[in-house]
Parts: sequence; structure tokens; C-alpha cells
Amino acid sequence: MICWNGKKSIVYVPAGSENAWTTAIHIAASEGDVYMIDKLLYHCPDCWDLLNSNNQNALHVAVLNNQDEVVRILLGSDKCDSLVDEPDSDGNTPLHLLAAFGNHVHELINHPKAKKLSFNKENQTPLDIALSCKETTKKEKLVEDLCSIGQFGKRDFEVKQKYGYMPNPNDETGTGVKMQLREDDHNKAIKEDQTVIEIIMKSAQFHIVVATLMMTITLAAGITLPGGFESDPDSPNKGMAILIRKTTFRAFVISDAIAFTFSAVAIFIYFIMASV
Repeated sequence: MICWNGKKSIVYVPAGSENAWTTAIHIAASEGDVYMIDKLLYHCPDCWDLLNSNNQNALHVAVLNNQDEVVRILLGSDKCDSLVDEPDSDGNTPLHLLAAFGNHVHELINHPKAKKLSFNKENQTPLDIALSCKETTKKEKLVEDLCSIGQFGKRDFEVKQKYGYMPNPNDETGTGVKMQLREDDHNKAIKEDQTVIEIIMKSAQFHIVVATLMMTITLAAGITLPGGFESDPDSPNKGMAILIRKTTFRAFVISDAIAFTFSAVAIFIYFIMASV
């Protein structure tokens, strides 16, 4: 029996080496100690989001150690909702790790916070990882659930285009199916995507050149107005444009200002998007 009075701070103290450390809730999650998890969340309710040296939370660790019951306990707490889509140092969410082990935990896969289309640092989604794993019964169910993305129903069609349904040679009845990556189609799709990106980038560069020229010309036109300025020292309109009372001149000034503004905004947006 643990006495919690005056010793709660130990829960937050990391254990291990400088480059490989963990905390109490991580250890409890890795061992599948549901009782300890409950006590930790009760006595130290703010310890649920602690990270270990790999930037992994307790849900990551529970998934890594196939502690399905701990996963369900954590998902059952509203406080732990943010753990579901939190990436570790490799960009993997708990769902990525679940797919890597070919495991199937319905509560995690279908959790409202679970992002099935999220990418890790290797640009892989949970589905990509699941398809690269060894064929198992759990994997087939996992892949099936990952393909069903609810409101993003179009993703089902995209997945079926990218991955072909092939007979499973390990199924003696011949009725089982598995999703097998078609390398030729996959490589072709990658090349097509790269071609589209190159076309977009070339178009963007052309557009930014045009926008820069337009901004330069409109700025120059705004500084050197047609007709010049009133220079008579005795005139009440000294310094004003001579053609200011002409309707066509006013239309010119308004059009010039609009062109300059939109060109400047286009250039600004281009640099903002380039830095994202």
C-alpha cells in the first residue's frame, strides 16, 4: 500500500538515464498495472500528460507494450483525450504505433480524436504502416477499420485505387482477402504527384514575377501621375494633381491603387505559404 500524503511529487520525478528516462505513469502503463493507473490519475490528476525521453505519453507506452486494458482505461478518461493524437519524437501518434504492431483496439481506432490521416516524420499514415506489417487476422481488421474514415468517405475510394484486393494465399478456404500494395501503381502515383507539384511550383513562380512587375509599375504610376502636379505658388491647389477633377483620372487612380494592393497581397501570400 502506497501512502500518497506528502509523496505525490515523486510521481513527476523522471527515472532512468539522462537520454532514456521515464515516469511512474509510463512504468505503470508498460506493466499493465490498471490499479496503479487509477490511483495515479486520482491522486495526481495532472500527471496524465507527462512525457518520457522519446516524447511519448502513457498511451504511447501502453500501445507499445500491447497493454490493451490500460489503453481502454486511459481512453475512458476525458482528461486523456488529448493523448490520442499527440506525436512522439518520430511523429508517431498512438495510432501509428498500434498499426506498427498490427494490433487492433477498437476504442483507439474509432476514438473521435484519432486522426487516421495524420503523417509521421517518414510521411506515413497509420494505414501505410499497417499495410507494411506481417499479415495477421488482427491486421486485416485493423486495415479494414483504418479504411473506414466516416465523414471522409472519399478516402475509401482513394485507398481502393492505391491498394488492390488480392486473394490471401494463407487462407485455406480461399475466401479471405488482404490488401496488398501494388508497387507499380504506387510508384506511378508518386511520379504523377511530383509532376503536378512541379507544374504548380512553376506556375507560382511565373505568377509571382507578374505580380512583382505589376506592383512596380503601379507604384511608379502612382508616384508620377499623368499631368503632373500643380506648381503655382499662388494656387490654392498647390501640390495637388492637375487632373484631379477629371473623372477618367480618378478612375485611373482607383484602378492603380487596386492593382497595387492586389499585387502586394499576392506577393505577401506567396511568401507566407512558402514558409509554411
